[in-house]
Amino acid sequence: MKFMIDYQFGYMYGRYFMWNFVGKQNDSQGHLDIENGNWLSGINFIDEMRLGSQQSLPDDVKNNKGRNTYFFLPLILGLLGLLYQIKWDKKNLYVLFLFFAFTGFAIIFYTNPKPFEPRERDYAVVGSFYIFAIWIGFGVLYLYDKLKNFANKKTVALAISIVSLITVPALMGFQNWDDHDRGNRYTTHLNAQAYLESLDPNAIMFTIGDNDTFPLWYMQEMEGIRTDVKLVNTSLFATDWYIDQMKRKTYNADPIPTSLEHDQYRYGTLDVAYYYPLPQFKDTVVTIDYFMKWIGSNNDVTYYNDSENGVKEKIYPTNHIRIPVNKANVLKNGIVAAKDADKIVDHIDITISDRAITKNTILMLDILANFDWKKPLYFTGGSNDDNEYIWLKDYMQLDGMAYKFVPILTPNKYRTSDGQVRQKSLFDMGRIDPEKMYANIQKWNWRNINDGKIYLDEQTKRNAISLRNNLMRLSEEFLKQKDTASAKEVLDLSLYKMPIEDFGHYSISLGYPEIYYKIGDTESARKTAEILIDIFQQKLRHYSTYKDLESVFDNVDTDLYMYRNILGQIEEFDLDRNYLEKLQDDFIENVKLFSDLLPDDTQETVPLPQQPLDSVLP
Repeated sequence: MKFMIDYQFGYMYGRYFMWNFVGKQNDSQGHLDIENGNWLSGINFIDEMRLGSQQSLPDDVKNNKGRNTYFFLPLILGLLGLLYQIKWDKKNLYVLFLFFAFTGFAIIFYTNPKPFEPRERDYAVVGSFYIFAIWIGFGVLYLYDKLKNFANKKTVALAISIVSLITVPALMGFQNWDDHDRGNRYTTHLNAQAYLESLDPNAIMFTIGDNDTFPLWYMQEMEGIRTDVKLVNTSLFATDWYIDQMKRKTYNADPIPTSLEHDQYRYGTLDVAYYYPLPQFKDTVVTIDYFMKWIGSNNDVTYYNDSENGVKEKIYPTNHIRIPVNKANVLKNGIVAAKDADKIVDHIDITISDRAITKNTILMLDILANFDWKKPLYFTGGSNDDNEYIWLKDYMQLDGMAYKFVPILTPNKYRTSDGQVRQKSLFDMGRIDPEKMYANIQKWNWRNINDGKIYLDEQTKRNAISLRNNLMRLSEEFLKQKDTASAKEVLDLSLYKMPIEDFGHYSISLGYPEIYYKIGDTESARKTAEILIDIFQQKLRHYSTYKDLESVFDNVDTDLYMYRNILGQIEEFDLDRNYLEKLQDDFIENVKLFSDLLPDDTQETVPLPQQPLDSVLP
């Protein structure tokens, strides 16, 4: 009950309601923090009671087009309208109030949203906002009713109408236009096209959710781009009707290679297969062809039978599978470049789940068993789960925005200096063929992404993380090959198209100075370093205005860490000690803003990193 009242009705619905009639802090999703997704009135002393200081705001906060303030005016007018209806129209009030409750609180109660959904769910309760908008209209009548006796009634009506129009709908329209204007925006178009143009001809690509599927469908259906590609949505791949669609030709793309028939995966059949080790398969690796024959078999030995309870479930006796590599087909179909032929392995061993696999995973394995290296297989990289890559993360190649399955081992795990084995993040997964990836990125249509006029919403900025990271990885790959010209070209492209200050997520940009230094472009290294330092200084100055510094301690710590990261790179690579010392002095001054949070012996001297830091942080 407390969760429902405090979080679902309070934090979720309460924020959504106030967004619409008081104002909105920004376009980032809220996670019970004070910096994102809260309601904001624009009246500082009120906002500061809830959200901390609103002084010395950083540029990225002030200039966020999703920051809209209405100064409570729509809310006040709506409450006045509610009072007006309570007094003069109780009969219809009950109808509207029930409508308001059932399209707001009742929907929240019925859908029972969990904390931190993938996105804000304000659209689910928009009906209640329509009802409150009716009360805003009644608010105008309330004002007229109160003021009509103070002057000519027509004059009062005209004056109230004009004032109400300016202070509520005109104000809201003015505040909201820039973050609701979709004109001349092609960022989703770019993202979808970048995925498709990262693929080899006649490829099959596994997508996962909405954002990495629907835009790609649009590009194929409406713009006819890369209709040779077979897109397989793994979420839908658990349904028999969708599997049937995938087994048919779509556009210019051939059906998926599969051995399973409809009756073997129809609704209610083969929904899941459980790992049930059998003694005769102990320490055995079976070929993927054998594994799929076992899965498709009706033989009783391939099931767990509990006749007493009427249970019959498909099992698999081993989770160790071998995928043979047809080297001739790999090279013939361009899955691996001829220059890398010596890196091709003879076979690939994978270890699948030791619990169970669901229908969509079974069908993905079926494609793997039947494609015979005649078509390239790709993954969008929209998840970090091993099963979304059918346990092939050690054999990925980044070709732009998509990861291609190649028979070249690129371990996705590494051993730390203290002997611990860790898995790489998605930011570092897979190998890169720099020439191939470079050719692919030349096809990307950036259009006006950097014109400074269009609205870069939070989803666009998140999509840009992959674009930026992948271009930085390509630049580093060229650098490893001593091709500094190409490395600089790619790095320059990423900065020109996605300026650091416009796209947020600054941790992903920390590697720019180091890469530029390694290229030999000190001027660009300093420029990117100074941009990042200015951003961190703005944030630190803002946090220093908080009365309760403990409330922003984690944010201060993070920004100081990233600030030190930049200084560490300059200390490592820049030969001008005077330049470094000036920046260090500035850093010390910024640290002193938080002297109350620091031990006394650290206020005079703050140690800087003594070794190079990671170029890119997730």
